[in-house]
Amino acid sequence: ECDPDLCRTCGACTDPANQPATTQMCRNDNIGMRRHCHLLLAKSSIEDAGWGVYTKHALKKGDFVHEYVGEVISQEEAERRGRIYDKGNRSYL
Repeated sequence: ECDPDLCRTCGACTDPANQPATTQMCRNDNIGMRRHCHLLLAKSSIEDAGWGVYTKHALKKGDFVHEYVGEVISQEEAERRGRIYDKGNRSYL
C-alpha cells in the first residue's frame, strides 16, 4: 500500500474513495480507499456446484477484485481436508 505521506509522486489517495482511480499513476492504495469490485454471493447455475462468488460487472485485465483474508493452509492440510470432503461428497475441485 502507498503511504501518501511518503510517496508524493504517484498521487496515492488523490482520487475519491469507493470509486475507480482515474488520475493517479499507481493503484497501491486500493484496499485503503475501498476500491474493489462489487461482489455477489449466489448459488451456482451449475448443477451440484453449490455457492460461489461472482462480480456484478465484467472484469478487465488488471482490475483489483478484493483482498483475500481467508485461511492459508499447507498442502498437507489441504490434502487432509480434501479426503474428509471427498468422503462426504462435498469436494468442489
